[in-house]
Amino acid sequence: MPRLQTLNAPVYCFDYRGWYIGRDLAGPFGSTDQPPPLDSTSSSQGELRANWRGDRWVTASYWEPAELPERWRIHHAAFWARLGDAALAICAGESRACRALQVLVDSWAEVDLRNPQLAKALQRVQATGQPQASDDFPDARPLTALSIQQILTTPTTEDERVVKGLP
Repeated sequence: MPRLQTLNAPVYCFDYRGWYIGRDLAGPFGSTDQPPPLDSTSSSQGELRANWRGDRWVTASYWEPAELPERWRIHHAAFWARLGDAALAICAGESRACRALQVLVDSWAEVDLRNPQLAKALQRVQATGQPQASDDFPDARPLTALSIQQILTTPTTEDERVVKGLP
């Protein structure tokens, strides 16, 4: 989990795909007090950049996806709603995979359903057999490859766009 930011500590900011974008910025993106390994903000395809993975920075080759239609972007609250009862169990889950998925999704202003980081995080949760049904979440079921595919390949609905404030 990212450390809590302390007063006067530098804030390292990243965009909705996790790419480092600078320090102490104001806007709808994520931030952490953990310094990135690189401070480049170049937008050149293939250049090494720092990328936030929900609990740590990694160095990766920068890539810019083709502009995605709004139907593949979703507010994080609407994303959690897609998971139904599993979302509550994941958010209450003790596994590192559950915590990393929660931090990753909630650090974005909006979730890009085509982001490979999201698919990997969901697959890590699936690999742990999470979420599990419990007294608190009796209807929670472990994620499956099919449920992950449905979550990531179903375009946003009109109701989800209303949650995000889209037309």
